[in-house]
Amino acid sequence: MKRKVLIGNIFVVEKSDSIWRRVILLSDNYVFLMNHNFIGAMVCNLGNGLDVPFWYNCWASNQLLLVFTELFAILHDDSTSIAAAGPYSANGWEWDAVVLFHDSNLGSSFLWQELCDFIQHVVPRDNDKDGLVWSINSKGVFTVKSCYNRFKAKLSGPPLNQIIVKSSSHLWKVKAPSKTLFFGWRIIHNRLATKYHLHKRGILDSSYLLCVFCSMDEECLSHLLGGCVVVVGIWKKVFEWIGPIEDISLEEFEGFPFVFEKVKILAKRSIVAVTWLVTVWCIWIRHNAIIFKNELFSFTECTSNPNLLLHLQHFSSQDVSKTATATATTNTTLDHIVFGIASSNSSWTKRKDYVKLWWKANNTMKGYVFMDSLPKNNDDPSFPLLRVSQETSRFQYTCSDGHRSAIRLARIVVETVALNHTGVKWYVFGDDDTVFIPENLVKTLSKYDHELWYYIGANSEIYEQNRLFGFGMAFGGAGFAISSSLAKVFVRVFDSCMERYHHLYGSDGRVYSCLAELGVGLTHEPGFHQVDLTGNMFGLLAAHPVTPLVSLHHIDYTDPIFPNMTRTHALQHLFKAVNVDSQRILQQTICYNKMFSWTVSVSWGYAVQIFTDHMLLPEAVNVQETFKQWKNGDVLAKTYMFNTKPFDSNPCERPTIFYLDSISSGINGIITSYYKRFVDDCQKEQRGSLNKLEVIKVVSNKLDLNIKQAPRRQCCDILPSSAGDKLDIAVRECKDDELIYMH
Repeated sequence: MKRKVLIGNIFVVEKSDSIWRRVILLSDNYVFLMNHNFIGAMVCNLGNGLDVPFWYNCWASNQLLLVFTELFAILHDDSTSIAAAGPYSANGWEWDAVVLFHDSNLGSSFLWQELCDFIQHVVPRDNDKDGLVWSINSKGVFTVKSCYNRFKAKLSGPPLNQIIVKSSSHLWKVKAPSKTLFFGWRIIHNRLATKYHLHKRGILDSSYLLCVFCSMDEECLSHLLGGCVVVVGIWKKVFEWIGPIEDISLEEFEGFPFVFEKVKILAKRSIVAVTWLVTVWCIWIRHNAIIFKNELFSFTECTSNPNLLLHLQHFSSQDVSKTATATATTNTTLDHIVFGIASSNSSWTKRKDYVKLWWKANNTMKGYVFMDSLPKNNDDPSFPLLRVSQETSRFQYTCSDGHRSAIRLARIVVETVALNHTGVKWYVFGDDDTVFIPENLVKTLSKYDHELWYYIGANSEIYEQNRLFGFGMAFGGAGFAISSSLAKVFVRVFDSCMERYHHLYGSDGRVYSCLAELGVGLTHEPGFHQVDLTGNMFGLLAAHPVTPLVSLHHIDYTDPIFPNMTRTHALQHLFKAVNVDSQRILQQTICYNKMFSWTVSVSWGYAVQIFTDHMLLPEAVNVQETFKQWKNGDVLAKTYMFNTKPFDSNPCERPTIFYLDSISSGINGIITSYYKRFVDDCQKEQRGSLNKLEVIKVVSNKLDLNIKQAPRRQCCDILPSSAGDKLDIAVRECKDDELIYMH
């Protein structure tokens, strides 16, 4: 440590000094400390006088500046050392008034003589360095205990709160790092630098006092660590993880140091204390990261801090990370989801059959279709309930190329949550032309904890759309989900957000912007599909990512997904496979026929393609550009968010496609699907080895994805077949070290 200059060039702090001694010596109120709380405690042991200020240090029983104030007032240089003021000899001190005052006449004055008499009795140690002695310790050595006792004796005012005193006493006995214990001590004594405390000290303006987590109330200590709706969720999660604690409620756990005695078993008391300390520490770390590093709030990060999880293991009979996952995924069903569907009187008639495809009327599904006005015959039980949206004329809309119905559609989130259903874990929103796969939606949401803040969805397939509207936005037509804990906070602030975003185009942009202000980012799930494409979307569906298909959108802007069918009929045909094995629908696997050098791509429940050349897997799973771009424009309008490959204009150069024909499930659990050859403009004889093939049979087991691990593409085998016009394929799990390539 660099020594600090107290007076002029005179050093009093050495490298070997303890930290508490340094605190006193380096204090800007050193003189005040010495003459009020520690008067007589720090005594100068005078040696050669080179390092002792003549006027400041207590080398003559008191500081001279306090005794001879009139002389101190006319000093020329107050940093003069004792050695410079006059040497010491056998005849005593020989003080020089000229050195101290630059005035030779002062040496004959009465005050000067009185000063000399006052200090004449001091005798320095011969040829020795100056030093400081801690006089209130018998050994003359500074100790924290003696300092504390001295300071405590000087305290005046009402006695300390005994609950705080007892809590502090308990806290110091906990086995935890000293910095964590000191942090806990600051909480107990309300000494944490919250925005409220910074404002009281004049550091922070009153306009910046809102809590960094919820932005709703003033950030005082009690709010930050207990009253905030966000923090309450964190405490609740930790409380669930550690399991029941005898005689302690969740509210008492939040302020655990004040109820130490309630846990009778000492060992368990210590563990609970450590858990409490680590929890408040993690909350404070996240609080500071938001303020000083401009980071967004992440509920997951706050509750999955490694230090927190490590200490929670003391209370868990299983590994905490497994417990956390189990908590997040327990019993999520369709009963826990409420849907909010955006529609209008004019579009509902044309699109209601898309909703009818996936809505399970005889189930306990909950949801509403929000409209500008109700159509005739609106009581069909095969659809969700129809509701008229609330009036929105009070909100401004200034986007010149948009439509103000975006405000009504955006507020569907607020109106859906306001219906106050019980037992809700997730709110899911989409359009009347959004086709959901409900079972896969449940599977996808089951990966996440609804009690944490989640905003789940997907981007557009088009780079330019994402650039214009935001890469962090869930496109509304694809559908998006908001956890119930987030939704409850979101609806309280959304209308105020709407006032700032009157210039935006759509409803999803308004939802995204307000969630961004809450500090919540998008959790990407590629199973949601906006389908910002036109024409034939075969290439997109046949190369679906390795994740459950959750939704499809823009059905009216694309061709029927099966040839020679209407759009609705084609989707009904797809749902025959969905109803048998929803998690496997569109899952792509690749297998090879080495004899003919075939590359076979199975997109289960939809189509099988056979390429008559050998393709490595990364190329085989690229998306064929069978579709057209969403909007006309430059190269960015045709830049996609996935790897593509051209779809040859010559039909004989394209793969041979076999579309789903029928599907069945046997009593042994084996699912058999048949795919028939699509007749295109290429003559059979031009297909070479493929000219006789008419039907492909695919057998598989029902897929049950493990949400605890990343999904893995499955393998397939081409089986021997006695019929020359049929190809048999078996889809199965890959072995641990199995690679998908031609061999």
